Amino acid sequence: MKTFIAGGGLGDCILILNKYRQLAAPGDKLIYYLAAKQAGTQKVIAEFWAGQGVNHEIQIVPEIRTPLSHYDRAQCRKLNPLIYGTGFIMVEKFKFVLYPFDAFATPTLELAANPSPHRNYFVVQADAGTMKYRGHKNWLHTGWINDFIAAGRATGLQCVVLGTKDIGLQGADHAHYGIPLKDLFGIIREAEFVMGLQGFITIAALQLRKKVLLKRENCRVILNYFHPRWRTHGKIFSEPPVWPAHKTQELLKWALTNPSQAVNKARI
Repeated sequence: MKTFIAGGGLGDCILILNKYRQLAAPGDKLIYYLAAKQAGTQKVIAEFWAGQGVNHEIQIVPEIRTPLSHYDRAQCRKLNPLIYGTGFIMVEKFKFVLYPFDAFATPTLELAANPSPHRNYFVVQADAGTMKYRGHKNWLHTGWINDFIAAGRATGLQCVVLGTKDIGLQGADHAHYGIPLKDLFGIIREAEFVMGLQGFITIAALQLRKKVLLKRENCRVILNYFHPRWRTHGKIFSEPPVWPAHKTQELLKWALTNPSQAVNKARI
């Protein structure tokens, strides 16, 4: 049995799974390090690995950098959540881990999922959890999102909101907070498109070949986590302090242009 090691938060799990499926053989094991300050996410991270059929062990550590830097290289292989398979990544303030090349992430990934209970809908992400990246991991404003939901529903589609908590979005047909991950993946897989934040939901959507409107928060994160082939179905946008009405229409127009193309590719 070969042992793989990795670490990070929930958003890192999908890209690490991408590498693990390429490199691991039946019977291999993944040890996933979780920083003590993120221990509250242990249950959902364990749900992810178990739900995707990975033999795993989660270890809570004071910080991730040390176990990822000091390990038995003869017994373990380190995986990273970077698309390109190598490079530096900051895991804590001013602390870096050197990742030797492991594998180039594939642009698509099958995720075990339950059937969606909804039909003919788009997804809007409410929030990106409690962990914030430089204070901007969540939405700065919600008024324009309500306008986006209304404009999307005017086309005949329903709106489904996904996230961990209600942030006061208005006009959606359905809202699901903190649902089981297989249910979450099923809803994402059958959506016409997804609008969301950098993190778990949008990474899952991009891997499932959904059209994604992705709010840009940090260029380094985009460079490390955004696969070049996602440019065909991922549109990155910024959220200015003052939101012009025409920008809502521009985003919606892009999302609705040949949406079935992305859907069909996800089902091949």
